[in-house]
Amino acid sequence: VMRSIVHQPCVILADEPTASLDAERKQEIRSLLMQMCEAGHTVVVVTHDSLFFDVGRQFEMVKGRLEGAPPGTPVAADETIDAPRPRIPEGGAGLL
Repeated sequence: VMRSIVHQPCVILADEPTASLDAERKQEIRSLLMQMCEAGHTVVVVTHDSLFFDVGRQFEMVKGRLEGAPPGTPVAADETIDAPRPRIPEGGAGLL
């Protein structure tokens, strides 16, 4: 986590940033990411950790679509955003 924020990036993509951490360290990471957000950085967290469930906008992927809810509520289909479809390069080669 520290290596990813040392240069103050505009966007932070955090995939399970609190996985395998004790409760105290999880709170520190959450606090750090919230400070980055308050300082104007865009922070996207993908997690199963309920520690983040009361912060920011919440989304769930359902049948290829992102469905969202207000912070602190269970994810519901009150807001839907089309998820982009991956583009497969000609001939099927390359990275997606």
